[in-house]
Amino acid sequence: MDHQLFIVWEKGRHREAQILAALSEAFEIKGVVNVVWSSDLLASNFHRLYGSKITPRMSKPRQVGQGPLLAIVVRDTTPRFEFRVPVSGGYKRANAEVFDLKDKFRVWTGGNRVHASVDAKEFNHDMALLFGPGFRRRFRLDGDETWDGRIDEHHEDLVGARGWRDLREFFATINGWADYVVLRNWDGLDRSAALDSGSDIDILCSDQKALASAANGTPTGSFACRPAFNVLVGGDVKKFDFRFVGDGYLDRQWQEHILSNRELHRQAYFVPNAEDRFFSLLCHSAFHKRRFPTKHVKTLTCLAEALGVQSISEHFQDDALPECSWFNDRGLLTYVMSQFLIGRRYKFSLPDDFTITLRLSLIRQLDRRVRPAWRSYQLLKPLRRARSKLEPLAKRLEYRLHATREARRAAAASDRHDETEQTRAFDGVVASGRGRANYQVAGAARKIKALMGWEPVPGTLNVTLSQPVLFKRDRAVLSVNGRLSFWSAVLGGHPCLVYRWSTCPLHVAEIVADRHFRTQDGLEDGQRVSLEVCAGTVDSLPMLRRLAWGMLWWHRESMFYSSATYWKVTRKLPLIGKMGFQKV
Repeated sequence: MDHQLFIVWEKGRHREAQILAALSEAFEIKGVVNVVWSSDLLASNFHRLYGSKITPRMSKPRQVGQGPLLAIVVRDTTPRFEFRVPVSGGYKRANAEVFDLKDKFRVWTGGNRVHASVDAKEFNHDMALLFGPGFRRRFRLDGDETWDGRIDEHHEDLVGARGWRDLREFFATINGWADYVVLRNWDGLDRSAALDSGSDIDILCSDQKALASAANGTPTGSFACRPAFNVLVGGDVKKFDFRFVGDGYLDRQWQEHILSNRELHRQAYFVPNAEDRFFSLLCHSAFHKRRFPTKHVKTLTCLAEALGVQSISEHFQDDALPECSWFNDRGLLTYVMSQFLIGRRYKFSLPDDFTITLRLSLIRQLDRRVRPAWRSYQLLKPLRRARSKLEPLAKRLEYRLHATREARRAAAASDRHDETEQTRAFDGVVASGRGRANYQVAGAARKIKALMGWEPVPGTLNVTLSQPVLFKRDRAVLSVNGRLSFWSAVLGGHPCLVYRWSTCPLHVAEIVADRHFRTQDGLEDGQRVSLEVCAGTVDSLPMLRRLAWGMLWWHRESMFYSSATYWKVTRKLPLIGKMGFQKV
């Protein structure tokens, strides 16, 4: 049993009824909610929901709409998981039926106007941010109740949009989907009693960008390598350090081991197990500080006694902590750390965050089997500092340029519709074909039915357009074996597909539909028709390609169907032949 979430953005809600009908046939609908966000937090909500998967260049609100969205929670009783390739790239094990329906709905709505979670982690992430950590109770996900047909209202931004109520709310929101641990100083976090002294909350996670964006954190400092963020909690600004796997703070394998063996502390937040906590705290205190912090001595004392680290615990004296000399014993510290790293087959890692003050005198005394290349690290430190200083400046410059482009684009869009909403009409003449499309379309009939929901009739309606039209290859709704492509269109008010192949002239459009236009609409050869397509699917035609098409087909448009010899000769021309045809 698997629960997933579908989001229909504002520009896709004109197909809301069809999407609900399709989902009710495939799954059990648990709830449908109309969500309204505040206009001043719209961009922030999009960024936090998508995390690291979107950038400012993508302008998500402009693409999908800035009005109310429709959230649909479904339950798949017989889920089937397969590896699929999402838009962001890379293989991902996903619910196959949910993934395929998402692609179909995006074709229906004319773009990426439908979002869907495809696995349990993404579902928990989206639902926790949209409806808070108590979403399972709200939608009765553990019960047998189904949707009663009523659309609920939810007039709230993402949880934590204007700050978190307390730290317990923050951790409850991320516990269901984030791979993280609080490395140290976690006593009292669940009671919001910590951080009165201004100390940081050090978190190790697998995805820094996703966690920082979900936390609604603001980067601090002028260096890109510094993982410091300010998060508003209970009306106060708390400091978080979001360290991540691979940042060099600890050995990468050690970081992965910490996350995979974490423990839930007081049912509130995740922490490392006792062994990882002791040695990570020892590494932080002895090697990442100029002087050993005395505030960690008591914690290390208790952990060492619990773990049976006799070589250290025998130096502890709880009654006279200031007199303890064990943390000044360099040989003891380096020996214990070296033996732990050797036993786990780790290396002592040098952090990418050069603002950490390393105790090089101790690092040089580590066993040679785990000792890092500290000399080259010191030599390259000025270069890393300069790069880290320039990265925030480059990002700010990019954001400003992007804002300028967006302002110009918004001013131009005020006088016209969005290209995905606007349609273009092309006049053409019906012509008789040579019957070659029958077997080609028949081979793609099953895919067309799965994508569009209707079964195409045999053959195509052949139309010669009055001008050359170049379709964008990346806007094709279906591509078969890299040789055939289909684009959405409307002919005579009826939805259809425009079909082209790799050597199709730019003025030829063969129509695939679920009706026979000649018999049902009385179309005959020579009769003029109007073909409507989405403006976003039509590419601008360069002057050279327009001239090439004119040299081959101007006033000879009908010869494609009337003379097979002429078509065979033109497509084999070395340069001009390729420029006058569609590429699929």
